[in-house]
Amino acid sequence: EKFDIILSADLLFNRSEHSKLLWTIKHTLRREGGVCYVTFSHHDPAKKLLDLNFFTLAREPQFNFEVTFIGQEFRKSYPFVESDGLDEERGVVYMYTLTCK
Repeated sequence: EKFDIILSADLLFNRSEHSKLLWTIKHTLRREGGVCYVTFSHHDPAKKLLDLNFFTLAREPQFNFEVTFIGQEFRKSYPFVESDGLDEERGVVYMYTLTCK
């Protein structure tokens, strides 16, 4: 039996594991009507394109997910203050969904 809902929270910073995470979602998410909610912040905003590559990979034929951007919200506090000028960007939380095509 597979899951109707999968919550993926704060996992995209682990870029070397994107394929494994997508494989796990693909094999555990119910094909009909299943939704994976993906939420994250860019721990290193200078590498945000590497984080977002997760969604490019999710659309590729081996995974074939429909990717939908739901929204973003700015957190009022953030636990990883670096004082490097990028802290405000670190505080943005993004939400996407993955569904099977």
